[in-house]
Amino acid sequence: MAQQRSFRIGDEIRVKTRKVYGMDFDCWVQGWTKKIRDTVLNVEASLASLATYSKPTIVFFKKSRFPDFAGYDYQTVFQIPGAVFA
Repeated sequence: MAQQRSFRIGDEIRVKTRKVYGMDFDCWVQGWTKKIRDTVLNVEASLASLATYSKPTIVFFKKSRFPDFAGYDYQTVFQIPGAVFA
């Protein structure tokens, strides 16, 4: 059974999430849609090159829960100078 956790955004929004296993960082997702999966994989690839920094807790939630905010575009892959993505 997957580990579950609830996150609060302000006083009005509560997001129920599940832990993603098999990653080097603390990742929680609200759902497992294609967009969320693509975003998780892109963020994981981007964070892999930042080995010297501590890895934060990352929460991915559906756009419908927080429509006026986008922290990451699932179609964009960040290009970090000197980074090699496998």
